[in-house]
Amino acid sequence: MEGRPFLLLERYDRVRDDLGIMHRIHQEDFCQALGVPPETKYASEGGPTFKDCFELLRRVAARPAMDIAKLLDAAIFNLIVGNADAHGKNYSILYDDQGPRMAPLYDLLSTVAYPDLSPKMAMRIGKRATLAEMDADGWKAFAKDAGIGFALVRRRVSELCGDVMKQRGVASAIVRGDLAAAAEVSESVQNRAILVSLSVE
Repeated sequence: MEGRPFLLLERYDRVRDDLGIMHRIHQEDFCQALGVPPETKYASEGGPTFKDCFELLRRVAARPAMDIAKLLDAAIFNLIVGNADAHGKNYSILYDDQGPRMAPLYDLLSTVAYPDLSPKMAMRIGKRATLAEMDADGWKAFAKDAGIGFALVRRRVSELCGDVMKQRGVASAIVRGDLAAAAEVSESVQNRAILVSLSVE
C-alpha cells in the first residue's frame, strides 16, 4: 500500500450475501454481556475475571463445552505469548445463525515485548498475575474457577506449549520488516512456552 507493508485480514464479523451486500454479524464483548462499563474492563478495576467469563459461556453459548475449551486455550495462549492485555473487551460472543458462540480471538500481541507496559495479566490465572508467579497450585485454582478438571488443563498447557515451540520457524519465515525485533519476540515466546510448560508440573 503506497510502498508500506501491511497485514490484510478478513473480518469474521461480516458476511456477504448472494447479492454481494455486506452484513454485520452482531457481536457483544464480555464486558457488554456482563454489564461491565468499558472503563472498568480490567479485572483489577472490577472487570470480568476468568471465573465470570467461563460462567457466562455456560449460560449463553449454544455449545458451551466447545466454547469453554476455546476460552481455556485462549488463557493459556495469552500467557505463553505474553499478552497481558487480554481483558474483558478482548473476548466476545458472536450472535449468528449458529447460535451464540465465542468469537475468534482478536487484538493479540505480545505486550511483554514493550518494557514500559506492565507484565501483570489483565485477568489473573488462579490468582497469579504474572508468569513468574505461575505454579501447579495456581493452575489448580484456575481449573476450579473454570469448572474444568485439572488433568484437562494440564494436558492443554502441555499441548499448546509444544505447538507454539514447533511454530518458531514458521513465524520467523513470514515476518517482514524489523527482523531483529521479530527474532527477539520469537525467542521470548519460545522461552515463555518452556516456562509455562514447567509451571503446571
